[in-house]
Amino acid sequence: MLESFPGHKLVLEPQQVLESNIGWPVLQIDLLQQLMGTARRLGQSALATRHMTFLLQTMWQHLNAHDQKEMALQLQNLSSQCEGAPVPLVLENGTIIPPANLTDLPLCSQLLVKDLPSHMKPLKIVVAKADSGPFLFTPIHFSSMDRRQPKDDSKISFNWIQHDVCEENLKLTNPLPFELQVTDIRLLTTGVFFEAFPQTVMLQPNVLTTVALHGTPIESGELDIQGYSTHTLGVKSNCRLKHMLHRNELVISPQ
Repeated sequence: MLESFPGHKLVLEPQQVLESNIGWPVLQIDLLQQLMGTARRLGQSALATRHMTFLLQTMWQHLNAHDQKEMALQLQNLSSQCEGAPVPLVLENGTIIPPANLTDLPLCSQLLVKDLPSHMKPLKIVVAKADSGPFLFTPIHFSSMDRRQPKDDSKISFNWIQHDVCEENLKLTNPLPFELQVTDIRLLTTGVFFEAFPQTVMLQPNVLTTVALHGTPIESGELDIQGYSTHTLGVKSNCRLKHMLHRNELVISPQ
């Protein structure tokens, strides 16, 4: 059944499906449901959970409210037998099933990095150089030689203190018609070692909720916030900002 993916305009990588957005959703949903049912009957609980996670992640916008609810509850039932994790699954024939993450359950609409107060921000001390006489400098930049990197508008600069508790706020919404428990929410970072503190929240249906995430930089240096991780409906997900910016009007700013 996996070999029929190309004919249904599907690939195994969820992000590619979301970016291409081609094919016939009704047929794609039916194929994914058959895959999930077959894996469950064969006793492949991890694979059944993965296929249902893939379905919800890639076909959410094509499901009506009733189907969204029913499939979310079905995923919760499947994951009670085998928890979903953001790691590849290797089948007996060698096929690798990539991870599937629920980046929109819950839906993040805003990310606020709590910057240091102005009186606590570090200042660069400029040391005056001794006057060594007249010196003429004329910078010349040629287009083929200018190696300066273009400014990335998706990035913001902020200052946090080593060994101090830092904060970032997420504005989350539960799109499901029932209360959604989200556990083990924590920041995903790269760069210097960062100790992220987990958070748990109960989200009411269609209510915007602000969740404060905390952590402590253990080292000094550059810290890159990649996103956050969640555990919901029995599935652990890595919600990376680069995978959400093109689908949601996600606001990223210092606070």
